[in-house]
Amino acid sequence: MSRARQTRHFPETRTNRAKAADPNLSIWVSANAGSGKTFVLTRRVLRLLLAGATPQSILCLTYTKAAAAEMRGRLARELARWATLPEPELVRELKEIEGNAYRPVLVERARTLFAQALETPGGLKIVTIHAFCESVLHRFPLEAGVPFDFKVIEDEERIQLLTQTREAVLAQGLRGEGATAAVETLFGLLSDFALGDAIELALGDGRKLKAVLADIPRAKANLRKLVGHGGESSAGLQRQLVEQSRLTAEGIREIVRLFGGDPSGNNRFVDLLARLDPDAIDGGTLRTAFLTDKGTARKLLTAKQQADRPDILTLLEAEQARVTALVDALSTALLVERSEALLDVVALIAGRYRAHKRARSLLDFDDLVEKLGDLLENPDAGPRVQYKLDTGIDHIPVDESRDTNPEQWRVVRAIADEFFNGAGDVTRLRSLFAVGDQKQSIYSFRGPSRPCSGQPASCSAAGPPKCRCPSCRCGCI
Repeated sequence: MSRARQTRHFPETRTNRAKAADPNLSIWVSANAGSGKTFVLTRRVLRLLLAGATPQSILCLTYTKAAAAEMRGRLARELARWATLPEPELVRELKEIEGNAYRPVLVERARTLFAQALETPGGLKIVTIHAFCESVLHRFPLEAGVPFDFKVIEDEERIQLLTQTREAVLAQGLRGEGATAAVETLFGLLSDFALGDAIELALGDGRKLKAVLADIPRAKANLRKLVGHGGESSAGLQRQLVEQSRLTAEGIREIVRLFGGDPSGNNRFVDLLARLDPDAIDGGTLRTAFLTDKGTARKLLTAKQQADRPDILTLLEAEQARVTALVDALSTALLVERSEALLDVVALIAGRYRAHKRARSLLDFDDLVEKLGDLLENPDAGPRVQYKLDTGIDHIPVDESRDTNPEQWRVVRAIADEFFNGAGDVTRLRSLFAVGDQKQSIYSFRGPSRPCSGQPASCSAAGPPKCRCPSCRCGCI
C-alpha cells in the first residue's frame, strides 16, 4: 500500500475507532482480522470508566475463557500504567483517547481507576456468556426451575458422556434391544466412522436438535416433503430396478453381438454390456451400464449404430431413462431412511443424556443459556429478574459477537431491553456494544449471529442486537 493511500485512509480509521469507543453510543462493530477489534473493545471499556461508569456496572461478555483472560489482562495493565504514568504523558494519552471530550479532571480519575477496580468485589466483570448465565441461575434457581446445587459440565466431560451414551444405545440396538430397526438400518448404510460422525454432528447443535425432537413425526414428514419422497422403500425400488428392466438376457447378448462388444475394451456402452453376466443382472450393474460415476447419462451408441438400428436405440434410451429415474428415487429413499433412523437413534441418545444430567443435577453450556433465556422471558418471574439485573448493569460490551448464537443473543437482548424501554433509571448512561468478524467465526456450527445490516441512523431495522432506544443513536461501523 502506498504512503499516500495510508495517509488518506488513516483519519477515517481513527474516526471510526473513536466513534466505536464513544460511551454515549450503542454500537455494532464489524471489522476484519488484525484491524484492532480487541483494541477498540478495550478502549471502549476504558472510556466507560473515565465517563464515570463503575466497574460493577460493566458486563463484558466473551465467547471463550481465553478471550476473557486476555481482556482482563489488557485492562489491568493499562489501568496500572495510568496510576504511575508521569502527568504529561498521561494527559497526552487521555487527549488521544477522549479527543474533544477531554477534561483536566479526567487525569485524577484515571489515577484512581486501578485501585477502584481492585477494590470492586470480583473485579471487572469480564466473563464468558456461559459463566454469566451460570451466576444468574445460581441466584434464581427456583424461578429458573433448575436444581439449587446444580453443577456445570465442561465440554470434555459432555463429549465423554455423550460418547458413552451413544455406544450403549448402539450396542443395545445390535443386541435386539431399544432402537433395533434404526440401528440395523444405520449399520447397513454407513461405516462405523461415518455413523459416529453423523451422530456427533446431530448432537453438536442442541438448539436445533431440541426443535427437531420436539415433534419427531412432523420432522420426518417435513423431510419427506422437502426431498420429494413418495414413500417407496429402498428395497422396493431395488427390486423394480431389476424386475422391470426392458433388457432381457437374450437382448443383452444380441446387442453385444450386433455392435461388437468387447469385455476387455474401453468404456463404450456395448463394452460394458459385454462384461456383464446376462443371467445375473442386478441394480448395480444396470446403473454402471447406463450412468457414469457422476450419475450422468452415458452415451449409448455411435452415430452409425444409431442409424443402423434405431429400434435398439429407442429401447436403450427408454431403459436409460427408467434406470435414471429409479436411481434418483433410490438415492432419495436411502437419504430418508438413513435420516429417519439417525433421528430415532439420536432421540434415544439425547433422552438418556438428559436423564443422566437430571439425575446428577448437571447442566451443560447449552442448558445454561436456554434456562436463563426461558427465565428472562417468563412473564411471571422474568420482569423481577430483569429488574434485579438492571439495577447493577449499565453497559454490555460483547466480544466475538459473530460467534454468539441467537439463543445467547436472546439473553443479551432480554437484559438490554431494560436499557431502552423506559422501565429503568433514565438518568443513567446505558449502552450496548458488540464487536466481531464473521470470517473469523470459529463456532459457526453453533449458529452464530449475523451483523446488524441497518444504516447508522436506523440500526433497529435488522439483526441482533435490536436497539429500541427512543432516538436510536446506534451506529454500525
